[in-house]
Amino acid sequence: MIAPVPWVKELSARSEDMQDAKADAHGGFAVALELFQVAEEMLRQRLRRERPAATGDEIEERVGVWRTARPGAEDGDSPGRPVPWPRRS
Repeated sequence: MIAPVPWVKELSARSEDMQDAKADAHGGFAVALELFQVAEEMLRQRLRRERPAATGDEIEERVGVWRTARPGAEDGDSPGRPVPWPRRS
């Protein structure tokens, strides 16, 4: 009979940890996407309340503007001063 190799059990445990980490990442990403969808729907509801005469196309146009506009983060999310991109050599 062959004796069990200790590193095989450790490798198996690491593989299970990686699968758990992937599942956690997948779950977190799914939650982020769901939150984004909820935010869009909340925006649509607010726009309908503020502009009851607006058509569905007008609402969707404003949602599109909201997606691309970043109030308070026009230059990105990181601290510091904006620099041109790509950077000059």
